[in-house]
Amino acid sequence: MKTKNLFLGMAAMMVTVGFTACSSDEMESQGFTPIGNEINLTSEVSGTRSATELQTNALSTDVKVGAFGISGTEAVTNGTNNQYTVNADKTLLATDNMKWPTDASAKVNIYAYAPYNSNWTYNAANSFTVSTDQSTDAGYLNSDLVYAKAADQAQTTSAIALGFAHKLARLSVTIKKGDDADVDLKDAKIYITNTKPTTTLNPSTGALGEASGTASDICIGEFTADATSKTFYGIVVPQAITAGTKFVKIAAKTKTLLAKLNAATTLASGKAYTFTASIGTSSTEAELTLGTVSLTGWGDATDIGSATTEEIVSYEIGDYVLTDGTFVKKAAYTTGTIAGIIFSKNVSATDAAAGYNAYAMGLERKKQSFTTNETYPDQMCTPLLGTAFTDVFSDLDGRTRTSQMLASSYYNALDADGKTAFIGNLNWYTKTISGENASSWFLPSFGQLMQILNNLGNAGITSSSATVGSSSSEASCLDATKEESVVTALNTLVTAASGSGDMFKKGNIDFVSSTENGSSNYTGHSGKIWGFKIKAANNDADWNGLTVGRHYGRGTTQYSVIPVVAIKLPAEE
Repeated sequence: MKTKNLFLGMAAMMVTVGFTACSSDEMESQGFTPIGNEINLTSEVSGTRSATELQTNALSTDVKVGAFGISGTEAVTNGTNNQYTVNADKTLLATDNMKWPTDASAKVNIYAYAPYNSNWTYNAANSFTVSTDQSTDAGYLNSDLVYAKAADQAQTTSAIALGFAHKLARLSVTIKKGDDADVDLKDAKIYITNTKPTTTLNPSTGALGEASGTASDICIGEFTADATSKTFYGIVVPQAITAGTKFVKIAAKTKTLLAKLNAATTLASGKAYTFTASIGTSSTEAELTLGTVSLTGWGDATDIGSATTEEIVSYEIGDYVLTDGTFVKKAAYTTGTIAGIIFSKNVSATDAAAGYNAYAMGLERKKQSFTTNETYPDQMCTPLLGTAFTDVFSDLDGRTRTSQMLASSYYNALDADGKTAFIGNLNWYTKTISGENASSWFLPSFGQLMQILNNLGNAGITSSSATVGSSSSEASCLDATKEESVVTALNTLVTAASGSGDMFKKGNIDFVSSTENGSSNYTGHSGKIWGFKIKAANNDADWNGLTVGRHYGRGTTQYSVIPVVAIKLPAEE
């Protein structure tokens, strides 16, 4: 027999799988014995795969399976984490099958699992992490860890039974919206939240490790229309969940709804749990009810109670920080003085260590002098090691670099007028933010300027998307985009927040950063700083593109400054 297949499937949780060879008559005519020959596997599979409940009854053809064949302490031929492809007829096909030992008395242990991981070994605690995006079949299948073992198998031509089981826990979440519920579910994302994503599995014993890793959100689906009911499925690592834990989240267009567990519960290996989340109405906000939870099909029913939820607020890019130190959604803004627009939730390690988790930009630009001395003798702040665009694209340390500038011997030697005009001194910006949620205003780094262009202006600039310019006076100047829509988008946002659309207007305006070139020569114009230019021609009437690069020398030339502040957005509550 030339083709030898491993057939693995699941009927409910358990599937009978057998090892077979040719018939007795056929073997006698060929002089065939199992010793030293291929181990053949076949299975009986009942049920089919449902599009909404993947791998309930059978393995998906999109999954790869790993199998070990161990005799004593050694792997048999092709028995070291052999990879199998799932065929449409529920078979598992290997390039080379495992072989029985040449010692007729030797027994074999078979261990099988899915999804396949090339780094796994049969007698170690192998790490496994569920996907944080299970809204797709691929993400779900990559999270559904299944396992089977057949121990001490003597060489035989008879079938050897394997029982497969789901090792993690499955959650089905049904969202039901009441007729009067004030929430649009179109494009709303559904999450299982605050569960640890990682565990381990030892194939030689089937032992599952403790849940570990940073608790995170798992997206299990999205509404494609403003429907009134839909069920979503997700896989989680077995673990204990404490009472009061935020557990089910619905992120809709205008609001986020969150359900907390009222009672402690434990999600167990191989169990399926069903939740019903009902969105109703109240006098003040949408209400989300976590309904009765039971185990269906995978064990005895367990009721862990129900819960109601409240609306939570998550501040995002484009929302506002006010001068009183509070935050407000752009769509919900009515009163208060806006100090800045949030442009990034990706911060430097230094700022993160200081408790900051976002950046906001001010609403007014001003021209400042970089120096008043053509022969400034040394650098003001620590340069990057390289001199290329890729070296500085991700520099987010504007707050640190500005503080270095203001602590430099050069700045402190300036007279009062010189300090007022100095580019790193932003005391002129009067929109002070009170409280402890914001740093002082600073000159942004180059990476922060790129965040403003990309996150607020949709510029789409990457470290490799621009082309190097040819002008010797603008060394490494990069032509990033010719799209005027970038400036239009920025001005639209600023105008909505401040009433002025002058900040990013066309007119050969140079915006500079606190990121310096890594050159060893910092004398005069040989030392460059990084920034971007809004170019215009014909007396500012015609759009002429946007350039970024290190083409700014230190001289008496005045450059435009965008004030930036590091902020501490509140946690979702």
